[in-house]
Amino acid sequence: MKYLFQILLLLGYSLAFSDVANAQSKKQEAAAIRYAKAILVSNLEKDMPKMRFDLWFKHLAGSGMKITWEVNDCGEQTGTSADKGRDFPMCVEAIADSLDVHIAVGVMVGTFKRGISGKPIVRGLTLNFEGEEAEPVESLRDLDKKMRTQTGR
Repeated sequence: MKYLFQILLLLGYSLAFSDVANAQSKKQEAAAIRYAKAILVSNLEKDMPKMRFDLWFKHLAGSGMKITWEVNDCGEQTGTSADKGRDFPMCVEAIADSLDVHIAVGVMVGTFKRGISGKPIVRGLTLNFEGEEAEPVESLRDLDKKMRTQTGR
């Protein structure tokens, strides 16, 4: 009975610690998303407008597209032992989807261990139109141009 009590006590501590770690992770993610949304697009790429990233992305996507924001590792985890102990980059990804278009822009805002730090950097651009091959996109300007061409805006 004594051992059962100790096991249950340890299990309780583990669950409480897990809840605290999860809450801290959610706070870090929320802060990273708030930070990324407020970045001026001109700070991400030369000759782009001095406009908040979230407003620029919403304008790029246009009305009718659902926009979601997520925090990820910029696609760097391999799932192998090489990942052990690494401080992975932290990217905030803006994703816009409709029935026929998918747009995603990833912005590195720091690392998971250090938090928000350093100059934000665009780390991934995706543009897919239903029924067509994925469009190669090299820059935010290129993404904007391709969207204007495809949508006539």
